[in-house]
Amino acid sequence: MKPKNFVLDFTIPQGPTGPVGPSNGLNAYGGIYSNCLNVLHLGINNSVILPLNDKMLANHMNYTTENSIAIEQNGIYEISFVVDVATSKKANITLSVWDNGDLVLATEKTKSLAINEKTVFSGNTICNLQKDSTIRIIIASDVETEVAIDENASLVIKKID
Repeated sequence: MKPKNFVLDFTIPQGPTGPVGPSNGLNAYGGIYSNCLNVLHLGINNSVILPLNDKMLANHMNYTTENSIAIEQNGIYEISFVVDVATSKKANITLSVWDNGDLVLATEKTKSLAINEKTVFSGNTICNLQKDSTIRIIIASDVETEVAIDENASLVIKKID
């Protein structure tokens, strides 16, 4: 049987063209992380800045303050974080994201850990950030203890509007 050639003669209906979206995707983004194990000494209810010394690519953000991300544009941002924690004593460990010394809403998480128990703290939030905001992760305990922070702890910020 020989193949047949067909000619199709029809038009696909099409509506009006929609508005043009942003041409460059995310306008501002950045992130910090740690690629090695860190052991921190936590005093009773004494907050410590999480050591996140490695830097991701950034646009309209900078890393001038150690272990933090500085915002260069006002706007609405998505903040994401993930941290693996183990403690040397039974403790209530609290981890949160801070903006210039103020708690970022919906980021504070407290978990009760047994001796040598490992857990993952993670979260996302959408919030308004101002130019010159300095964002960092803080960790605290209700008892004096050592905590191990596994490699690949990270804090990522993306401007969404």
